Amino acid sequence: MDAMVSFLLLLALFSAHHHPARSQGGFNFMNLLCNSDNSYALNSTYHSNVVALLGPLSADASSSTVGFATGAAGRGPDQVWGLALCRGDVNGTSCAACLALAPGVAFGNCSGVRDVSVYYDRCLLRFSDEDFLASPDDPAAPVQYGLNLDVNNTGDPARFVGLAADLVGAPSGWAARNSTSRYAAGVMTSAQGFATTDFAVVRNIYGLVQCTPDHAPEACLGCLGRLRDEMPAVQRHLRRAVPHGVVQP
Repeated sequence: MDAMVSFLLLLALFSAHHHPARSQGGFNFMNLLCNSDNSYALNSTYHSNVVALLGPLSADASSSTVGFATGAAGRGPDQVWGLALCRGDVNGTSCAACLALAPGVAFGNCSGVRDVSVYYDRCLLRFSDEDFLASPDDPAAPVQYGLNLDVNNTGDPARFVGLAADLVGAPSGWAARNSTSRYAAGVMTSAQGFATTDFAVVRNIYGLVQCTPDHAPEACLGCLGRLRDEMPAVQRHLRRAVPHGVVQP
């Protein structure tokens, strides 16, 4: 199996005055995608394969120097593929703690769904009955949306999105070509600042970009660029994802 998989994370958040996060154990829940109409029964062979896969997958990712692992379990129609990735600045202990939360969210909120993705601010876990690992860079992949409520609204969303797009573009080359973890972060300071709906003014936008560590540099850049270009002009809180990637401006 071709191991070149392209998960990426683009993150651009206001620097201060966040709304209360949906937090579990200090990890902020970001999104949940029940990706499939296909279902399975509890205690079925497929369910057993998912359970058998997720434990070792999380352990492998948290013990990896780049916080990443893929794997598969079972065979035939009951085979399951999985991916676990932790943010590039997260240590092994935090990686393991974050990933440990994801199965409960998946089973509790997407019960019986064969293809589920769970996103926290510091980790991602996905399992599926389709081999999504074999087609990492599908330009026709649909974009899915979900709301991130952990930031304030700005009175000038178009300006924010424009600066955020510039910000996430700047470290993309470094992440793709100079980092074994395919991760880079940056900050943009605005002297003018942004007025928010609670009347605060914030001046810094922080951003990070990340591809899976086994992704080729040019493919990583292409995927990052695609999602950056799809940042909506005004809907700053929309979180969008492709099968191997997510953008959150």
